[in-house]
Amino acid sequence: MTSVLSGAGVYGLYVEVSLNQRVLLAREQSISVTAPTWSTSYIVTIGMNNLLEVRDDIKELVDKFLNAYLSVNPKK
Repeated sequence: MTSVLSGAGVYGLYVEVSLNQRVLLAREQSISVTAPTWSTSYIVTIGMNNLLEVRDDIKELVDKFLNAYLSVNPKK
């Protein structure tokens, strides 16, 4: 998460939750790189008095990831 403070007590936020995994290139499997395989993000402006609300927003993004993960990796 990054933020920039403007002069009016307002923050501009970019919030991202992502999963980065080591992946192999299909054309040359001896080459592996770390790459994002899932991500979600948002940009918002928020007043200084409401900054704690960002925690709830981050929790929602993590829940979104968990639901996506569990939809393709069901519990056994």
